[in-house]
Amino acid sequence: MKIPVHARKQKAISGIIGAVILFTLLFTVGTEYFIFVNNANTLETQSLIGRGNALAARLEEEAIVTTKLNSGGYVEFYLNNTGGATLNVTSAIVLSSAGTVLECDGVGLPAGQGCGNTSPGLPQAANVGRGTQPIVTNYKYVTGTVVLKLTTSTGNVFSATYPETGVSLASQALSSGAIGDIYIQPQSYTYYEVCTSPSGTCSPCTSGTCFIQPQAKAFTIPAAFIANAPTAFSVNVTDFNPQQANITLDQYSFIEHFWGKGSSFRVAIWYCVSVSGKTLQVDSSYEPITLIYDKPTVLYFASASPGGFVPYSLGGSNSPPSSTIASVFIISHGWEGVSTANLATTTQNYGQNSPYVSTLYT
Repeated sequence: MKIPVHARKQKAISGIIGAVILFTLLFTVGTEYFIFVNNANTLETQSLIGRGNALAARLEEEAIVTTKLNSGGYVEFYLNNTGGATLNVTSAIVLSSAGTVLECDGVGLPAGQGCGNTSPGLPQAANVGRGTQPIVTNYKYVTGTVVLKLTTSTGNVFSATYPETGVSLASQALSSGAIGDIYIQPQSYTYYEVCTSPSGTCSPCTSGTCFIQPQAKAFTIPAAFIANAPTAFSVNVTDFNPQQANITLDQYSFIEHFWGKGSSFRVAIWYCVSVSGKTLQVDSSYEPITLIYDKPTVLYFASASPGGFVPYSLGGSNSPPSSTIASVFIISHGWEGVSTANLATTTQNYGQNSPYVSTLYT
């Protein structure tokens, strides 16, 4: 039987239409699948970035917690931010030595725990290098050792005990004793010659670009050296402020030697200077030096006047004779608990006179 021509045409057209529909379905489904996978990848990437940022924020947080009792017998704490980012204290939990919850304060705690409110209430922020104000918990101390756990908004937990442990008490004794806020490392006491070059044979530098070349420990210095060469000194110091606040030294911080008595009494003063790089180049002007809590810092003293750099050598009647022993003091002056950005708008609120060591001029 012969198939009509129009039937064959319809069959051919229907095949084309079917192919177009199938292609459209495949394209639509494929596109939607691609969009779905792309969105899923984007969300996962964003989630990973978010978790990475959160982890980085947690790693930047460091703090030291100090505890004591207030006048009413309640446990009080102070948190100092020693890390690299602002942190927020959101909750405080007081535990017995056996781990039983004695008191809980703050936000984000489980309901029905009978938690109260600290005074002032939580959360409380602590900027970098600064601390919270004293915060009183609702726990009235009875006896034994209790543990205070503080939680931040990033999930970090910082702990302290009341009464404080022997280690923390020793640290406070170190920071509040005769040495005051700044701990000075005696064995680091070193003297230098001020030279026109950073190494090699020293040509004494009296102006322009100067470098300091280390000589030896400064407990003993040849009298001839101090009389003929511009000199400098260095000491290693660490800020152990009781409130863990940073201390910034201004241009009036100096090291002094004094010897003799009566009309023969003499004083020599070297002001603090800024030193750059491994070459120990002395900067022409002084930039305030910030001592970060619990971080050792080297201080250099080399200038005859504050603020700028004027090389200083003793000579004539100002030079100590042989067999003279000089008392050495370090006078530190500047700001306590003030950020470097606010120094220009804040008057100095810190000063300390540190009896240090002695130097024998031979």
